[in-house]
Amino acid sequence: MFDKNRNAIAAILLSVVVLLSMATGCEGERGNEPDGVAVAPAADDVLFADFTAELFRHYAAFDSVSLNYLLAHPENYGIEKPEPTFGAYGAEAFKDELAYAKERFEELKAFDYDGLSYEQQLTYDILCEALSEGASSEEFLYHGDILSPTIGFQAELPILLSEYRISEKGDFDYYIALLETLPEFFENIATFEREKKSRGTFMAKRSAEDVIRQIDDFVKNPDENLLIKLFDKKVDAFEGLTNAEREDLKARNRAATLDLVIPAYKSLANSLAELNEDNARTGGLSDIEGGAAYYEALTKELTGSSKSVDELERMIDEAIDESFDTIDEIISSDPSVYARIENIDYPAEDPNEILDYLRGAISEYFPAANDGGYALKYVDESLEEFLSPAF
Repeated sequence: MFDKNRNAIAAILLSVVVLLSMATGCEGERGNEPDGVAVAPAADDVLFADFTAELFRHYAAFDSVSLNYLLAHPENYGIEKPEPTFGAYGAEAFKDELAYAKERFEELKAFDYDGLSYEQQLTYDILCEALSEGASSEEFLYHGDILSPTIGFQAELPILLSEYRISEKGDFDYYIALLETLPEFFENIATFEREKKSRGTFMAKRSAEDVIRQIDDFVKNPDENLLIKLFDKKVDAFEGLTNAEREDLKARNRAATLDLVIPAYKSLANSLAELNEDNARTGGLSDIEGGAAYYEALTKELTGSSKSVDELERMIDEAIDESFDTIDEIISSDPSVYARIENIDYPAEDPNEILDYLRGAISEYFPAANDGGYALKYVDESLEEFLSPAF
């Protein structure tokens, strides 16, 4: 697990890669790591540190949920807690962020690469790649999808909200205020989906149907919604609240969930259903104009590789062929292996026992890690069918 600072920087770079890049060309090659020689910070070292710190502050405070996950004490990083928000969403908001990223990229290129420390050169290289033109450029503004059945925003949001960190009493009020902004955010998504429909980049018909079914599952038992159940547990577990305060918080969260969150989900589903009525798209990105180029750019961003899609496909095919050859060799030498695999007997079925077994089994291949502990949780029934199996 990254420490707080490294984890936050990684999250920012991820945001830049996925959402914001727009620029071309990058000078400078990676330098050689110093051989243990202490070097006094140069002027560019200090300026670069200020530059990356400001970049961090901008992206860390982009939305309230990300900030809650990234930092326990934003004020320690010079970040003033923003008004509750899920972030700006829509074509104009995207263009503003693209413009911001382009400006920062020009500032980045102005630094003397050789005047930076080795660690800063690594950061420079990463930022240079992240801020350069790719799948997040204005050319592909309408190609991406924030909605999808398993890893879409609407599917993961309930988990993000249920795991929202409450550190002090005021966090309860902030969280409820955040819920109250969801209808506007979902309406912005619906508006953008309408724009995508008019441009021929709306999601495939089957995908829209699955998103709608996922939403229907989530909202079908409002009074038992996990956002109510889990919030109540957090309130009960929090020390320093009076009974009256507990009841007030529970009532306000319940009202926000039933009167705002669930109707917002239903409204989004209705908008998607309307857009999907005459939707003729059945395939993937190849169905839309510029889809293949977007896929190429997206592949580069998500893999961090400069190889083409064809090259990556060949590498995958070769790896699969090698694996099959290895399997054939093993089965040829011991035919009973196949039967044993088909009838494998797992050493445990209870989740806690499985985790204990894995922690022991992994020690043969990896050095022991510090025991930070873990909390075993179950996915709510309303999310089971669609949420990513990785949960």
